[in-house]
Amino acid sequence: MKALSLLMCLYLLFRPYYFFSSGSIQISDIFLLLGFCVFLIYSSRYKKHFSDIVKENKKFLIFIIFTIIINLIYFIVVPDFRFLLSSLYYIFGFCAIVLFSYCVKNEKYGHRFLRNIESISVLNLVIQAIIYFMKIGKYWHYGSRYMGTFNDPN
Repeated sequence: MKALSLLMCLYLLFRPYYFFSSGSIQISDIFLLLGFCVFLIYSSRYKKHFSDIVKENKKFLIFIIFTIIINLIYFIVVPDFRFLLSSLYYIFGFCAIVLFSYCVKNEKYGHRFLRNIESISVLNLVIQAIIYFMKIGKYWHYGSRYMGTFNDPN
């Protein structure tokens, strides 16, 4: 499925770059969400792919379910929407795991997808180095922590 592989590569390409405020949806996230929609449409014809990947990642899915339950309990006790938002981040992470699992295990495109990940990683390192040497980023905490393209120096 070339479209999904392309969307995932675009996600990886744009992931290190924050164009909007931290914690909000970024351009890379849009590619991931589009990829998940494509995957769900594709999986409706081939349900085995989706169920196989979910079975392979069932421990993470169980963790997410417990996380959601705990966050819902906290939300009921302390009505703070950040508990619900936190659960959405975990669901979003699970979508990424499902998509990467599928792309890597795809018999037709899996090896090409892994090569593309390698190329994108190198490209992102080069871009980060250029940003660093052009002094586009900034230092945090009295000059000890450099922040290039992420909104958080961690």
